[in-house]
Amino acid sequence: MFSDVYMIILTAFALLGLFCLIDGIIMSIRFSAAPRTVTVMVAEKSFSTYNTVQYIHNTLYNNEIIVISEGDCTDFPMATVVQEKDLHRYITNALFTKN
Repeated sequence: MFSDVYMIILTAFALLGLFCLIDGIIMSIRFSAAPRTVTVMVAEKSFSTYNTVQYIHNTLYNNEIIVISEGDCTDFPMATVVQEKDLHRYITNALFTKN
């Protein structure tokens, strides 16, 4: 009786491991062909802007988030903070020259 329960539990863990392995392979194949995207946002001192940056960072693969700030803003650790006057130079130098 205990051996039957043990085999059921062992089979469930084996199927879960197989599912995770197959899911990881499919996600890596899917994300390797994903195009590079850029999201530009204006820095605001609201909590919803921070949540938006965090949501974009967690859901979009191969995405560069640029936050335009008037001064030294360190509220968005998942994004690149650029001043408005340096935006054009950052986009041309940092984004289009990366391999």
